[in-house]
Amino acid sequence: MDMRGMFHQNDTETLVNEEVSQFHIKDLPWEDNLLIRQADGFIPSSSRKQMIDWWAGKQGILEHQGTGKYEWTAKSKAPQPLQRTTWVELPKTNTNETYEARVTKFFNQASEKITNLTIEFKNDKAYIEPRRRWKVFDREQIEKMRNPDIILVDPGVEPVKWVDVISTIEVKWNDQPDLFQKAIGQLANIATLVFHHQEDCQWFPCLSLCGTSLHMSVFTCGGSLHMVPLDLHKDVVRFTKVMDYFRQAKPKWLGYDCRTFMVTGQCWDPGAQPEAMDTYDHIGKFFISTGAFHPHTHHCNLLTQLMLGLYGK
Repeated sequence: MDMRGMFHQNDTETLVNEEVSQFHIKDLPWEDNLLIRQADGFIPSSSRKQMIDWWAGKQGILEHQGTGKYEWTAKSKAPQPLQRTTWVELPKTNTNETYEARVTKFFNQASEKITNLTIEFKNDKAYIEPRRRWKVFDREQIEKMRNPDIILVDPGVEPVKWVDVISTIEVKWNDQPDLFQKAIGQLANIATLVFHHQEDCQWFPCLSLCGTSLHMSVFTCGGSLHMVPLDLHKDVVRFTKVMDYFRQAKPKWLGYDCRTFMVTGQCWDPGAQPEAMDTYDHIGKFFISTGAFHPHTHHCNLLTQLMLGLYGK
């Protein structure tokens, strides 16, 4: 089925905005996010804190700016400055030097350094290093529909199709409510395309970077969940967990029912076992509405319970 005629921006923007506003839970605490907690299985908390101290010491990736606050240096590949004063790029800026491209380099370098520590910590020759990478995708469109700022894919996937998109990031120049709402609308639009092209995608985790505030969102076909913003200058440890999750988490924790890929011959997780498939059958029943119940109760849908750390209790 050709979906291009169904996704014209002028026709769907109002509808998407209304739907996002009606069926979303916002300001969820990071402490209750079971998805990000997957990162604790890659690097222990004590080792992660030592990594941050090392970055702020010999490596020179971070500079201390008082208690609990850091500044990312040029060695981190972070855009300088990370907080912009305008969305306008300088004239004659090359595609690989745009703000989005520099954010992509920053996220990839941080992910690679974290992964290297994971390999060192595991000391396991059988451990397979994840190949996922963030890729800047501005000024292009995926299958002639939409152009996300940054996407997460396996390397070597060319041309990128919607079936290849693991996650995405929308980038805004400042942390303003209207810009964040616009980013959420764009992410919802992208999630709609992902769900259409990836039939057994259970949920779609993604990010929006507004100035120095990193927001995580999780979409289903019935609504969305949004974390409180994460400050890249203050929440460095949590930021490394977010990068760790997207790069190293097993596909089933990124929202994929691995049966899809077993049937089609593709394989996101060669060692996938069917032990939790009943859970996916239930989580896949996308929730109808989240507005009727307080999100911190057992009355909310199973995906919300999973995000809040309530699932199985």
